[in-house]
Amino acid sequence: MLDIDNLMPPTQEDASNSRKPCFDGLNVGDHMCSFHRTKKEYIDAVSKFIIEGIENKQKTIFLNPPQFQDEIWKDLESLGYSIDTFTSNKQVEIYLQHETYLKDGYFNPQHVHQFLAEKVQNAISEGFSATRIAGMGSQVTTHTDEKTWVDYERSVRYSDLKLFRCMAVCHYFIDNLTGSLLNAILEAHPLCQIGNDILMNSNYLPVDIQDEADPQRAEFEFRIQQMYNQKHR
Repeated sequence: MLDIDNLMPPTQEDASNSRKPCFDGLNVGDHMCSFHRTKKEYIDAVSKFIIEGIENKQKTIFLNPPQFQDEIWKDLESLGYSIDTFTSNKQVEIYLQHETYLKDGYFNPQHVHQFLAEKVQNAISEGFSATRIAGMGSQVTTHTDEKTWVDYERSVRYSDLKLFRCMAVCHYFIDNLTGSLLNAILEAHPLCQIGNDILMNSNYLPVDIQDEADPQRAEFEFRIQQMYNQKHR
């Protein structure tokens, strides 16, 4: 059996204290899953994601589990970023899960899509160059079946993200999920973050390939383009 701990980079506790860039190479249109083994690893990644958005004059929409909020704010403060400053000017917007993923106590994919579409359109009208969306999916998966959640993840289209100048990162704690769900989540994302590395997912296929006149040829062309992108990214 493969030991995932030996395949993944060391945790932040095992590594040096210096922070390395977490999201180098992430572009508008990208949809990425980000896997974590520890709470600190998650907080470091989210803080970096928000900071990069602030520095690039992009808007960040953060769908946050309430139990991590205070620690993330303290982490940002320790790095010189006052979250109150950036929430007051609307560059960072934070929403708890009961306002988004679990509104009315259950997961409604249509509501989440509508909610995010409205926020992204607001960001465009406010003049931001792009919108960053980050959400923690691990807790939501306990409130719905695996198929519903994975279908929601697979419904995110590159063309829509590109059109509305978005990039999205979906965070997960590895130890909280079943092996089958971990694999399904991976297959639903073209990019995967492990530690400080962004990896292209060679097994990913966009859901809208089946809408093409010749799906088999479309799949071939997509896979060739992915290999080319992996070489040059």
